[in-house]
Amino acid sequence: EPAVEKPSVRKHSKRHRRIRIAAGQRVLDVGCGSGYDLLRLKDRGCALFGIEMNPDAAAQARANGITVFQGSADRADFPDAHFHQVTMNHCLEHFHDPGAALLNIRRMTHPEGSIYLTFPTAEGANFHLFHGDWYHLDVPRHLHFFTHDSFRRLAGRCGLRIVHRACTSGTRGLRHSLKGGLAG
Repeated sequence: EPAVEKPSVRKHSKRHRRIRIAAGQRVLDVGCGSGYDLLRLKDRGCALFGIEMNPDAAAQARANGITVFQGSADRADFPDAHFHQVTMNHCLEHFHDPGAALLNIRRMTHPEGSIYLTFPTAEGANFHLFHGDWYHLDVPRHLHFFTHDSFRRLAGRCGLRIVHRACTSGTRGLRHSLKGGLAG
């Protein structure tokens, strides 16, 4: 049986502080892995759900008390309008059909709910600085590279409205890009 993973001492990342969650709401994390990010929200009194492709990670999340659909986001079968908040941290770029995944996620999201996405952008400072040595240029694991305009078009086709956009170049991507650039 998988060990139960505990969240870090730093309970809420900047990403989680933006999420407006009330006690009793249902939160879905797409690409939930072991449930690590969801566990940071547990103390807010939410019902925790995940979608995860990796069977071992899905089992770990279940051991952590999270209800998990093991499979692809475009095939997840949670009820319509079920989730108040949905998080997708660096997973959209991995989907073979991000539009199908977003359409299904939209179906499962409450009409007054929100979907929080983070993904590497081909407009970020690290991309412009490192080009071919950019850490997130991780083919074949990363299948899509979005710009603001390409994501805006995708969101529009899926009936989603962008309410906030921020572009950050994290230190992890910078560190790994530097390693790749120096090694090459």
